[in-house]
Amino acid sequence: MKILIAPDSFKECLSASEVAGIIYEAVESRGHTGVEIPVADGGEGFAAALAFHMNARKIIVTAHDGLMRPIKAPYYVTDTGSVILEAADTSGLALIEPDKRTPLLITTFGMGEQIRHALKNGYSDFIIGLGGSATNDCGIGIMQALGFILLDADGNPLPAGAAGKDLSAVFRIIAPDIDMNVTLAVDVSNPLLGENGAAAVYAPQKGAGKDAVSLLEKGTVSFLHALEESLNRSVPLCSGLGAAGGAGLPFYLYFNAALKAGIDLILNNSAFDAEIQTADLVITGEGRIDAQTVCGKAPAGVAKRSGKVPVVAVCGCTGENFESVYQTGIKAVYPITPAGIPFEQAKKDAPHYLKDVVLKILNDYNG
Repeated sequence: MKILIAPDSFKECLSASEVAGIIYEAVESRGHTGVEIPVADGGEGFAAALAFHMNARKIIVTAHDGLMRPIKAPYYVTDTGSVILEAADTSGLALIEPDKRTPLLITTFGMGEQIRHALKNGYSDFIIGLGGSATNDCGIGIMQALGFILLDADGNPLPAGAAGKDLSAVFRIIAPDIDMNVTLAVDVSNPLLGENGAAAVYAPQKGAGKDAVSLLEKGTVSFLHALEESLNRSVPLCSGLGAAGGAGLPFYLYFNAALKAGIDLILNNSAFDAEIQTADLVITGEGRIDAQTVCGKAPAGVAKRSGKVPVVAVCGCTGENFESVYQTGIKAVYPITPAGIPFEQAKKDAPHYLKDVVLKILNDYNG
C-alpha cells in the first residue's frame, strides 16, 4: 500500500515531523510505501510545518515569552520574502509552567517583537499562525511591541507586557505608521465573544477560573469599545477571531488581515493533492481528538481533502463527542495511550505507543 502520513503535532509531546517519522518507520517496516507530509492547523508547529513545505529559512530573534522572560524565538522567510511565524513560539501554553498558567497575566508581547524585527529587516508580508497560545489579551501585547500606544483613562500609557487583566484599562489607542500585509492562519472558527468565544471556551483550558473568564469577557467588550472610539467607526467581527485569545484582532482591524484555515494553507503548499491521487490510505492525527477537531483542526482538514481514499486518525487521547469527526470522512480513531497511564508517562512512552497502534492500523487495513 501507499500510505500518506499527514499528522499534526501531539501538543507538549511530539512535533508533527516526529509523529510522521514514527508512523513512516512502522509503515516501511511492513513493506509499505510511506509518504510524509507533516501538517498543522495554525496552532503549535504551524510555522515550522509551513516553512518546511515552502523551503523557508529560519531566523532566530531575541524576544520575550508570555511572562516577559527573555527567550530565543524563530520566524521563517520564504524565497519570495514572506515571513512565517506563530503565536505558540513566544506565548505558547507549552512555554508556561502549569502552576503559572493564567491568561490574565500572560501577554502576546513576544510575537510583536518577532514582527518588529522582521519589519526592521524590510519584510512586510506575514503569515501568522494563531493557536496553541496561553493568552487572552486580544493582541494588546503585540500592539505595544509594534509601537501602538495604549492609554488608560488618565492618559497614561500601559506598561509593556500588557495582558488579559489590562484589557479593561485601555481607554484610547494611538496607532503607529506601519504597512503590513497579513494572513492569519486559524485552527478554530470560534468568535471573539459569547458562549462560544475566546474567554468562555479556551480561557479555562489556559488556567482561567470562572471569575477570570468573566473578567476577560468584560475586558474584551471594554477593549472593543476603546477600539471603536480610537478608530472612529464600528468594529465588525467575524468567525475565527476567538483564536489565540483574540490575538488576531489588531491585524484584522488595522491591517485588513485575511483569516484562513491553517490546515488549508499547509496543504495548498505541500505535495498532498498530488500524492493523494495514488494513495491507498491516509493516516492523520493530533494530540487530542474531540468535538473541537471538526472546527478547523488538522485531521478534519486532511480528511476533507482526501476524497475517496480511506482516512484514519491517531491521537494521544479522545475527548467528549470525538465521534463527530466521522462526519469529516475519518473512518476510525485510534487513541495510542493505554487506559490508566499518567500523562507524564504517556508523554515519555508516546513513540512506543504510537508505533504499536500504527501496526494495528496496518493489520486492520490488510497490511
